[in-house]
Amino acid sequence: MRVRLLVDLTKYDEHLVPGVIGRADLDKISFTDWEAEMVECKFPNADPLPITWNGLEILDKGYWKARERDVKQAVKIELSVGPRGGFKYMRVWSVDRSKNERVYTTNVKNEAEKLIEFAKLYNKEVKRI
Repeated sequence: MRVRLLVDLTKYDEHLVPGVIGRADLDKISFTDWEAEMVECKFPNADPLPITWNGLEILDKGYWKARERDVKQAVKIELSVGPRGGFKYMRVWSVDRSKNERVYTTNVKNEAEKLIEFAKLYNKEVKRI
């Protein structure tokens, strides 16, 4: 999956500057002790490095097309926030033409923001919980 690095990781490798484009290997996902999801990413001239999703922008058009379809077919969308209004996660329940149910959850804030844009586009209510 094509991704763009959003954070400065030059302390790990001089080539890991914000804006550099690389690939995330979805088969190599791990979790930190604090349960943050990390995906191994390879950027030009740099060694592979696990990076949290919040440090990446997903550029893969197929990925976003699938997320847009989920929102378009959504029967319920919930945005979970903390006691002070901070983002926790977003969950989308959808049903396809064959009546197959799907639940998609993300704990990545910039991805949730894009899903909210899709919801506005298709006049879907996003319930804050």
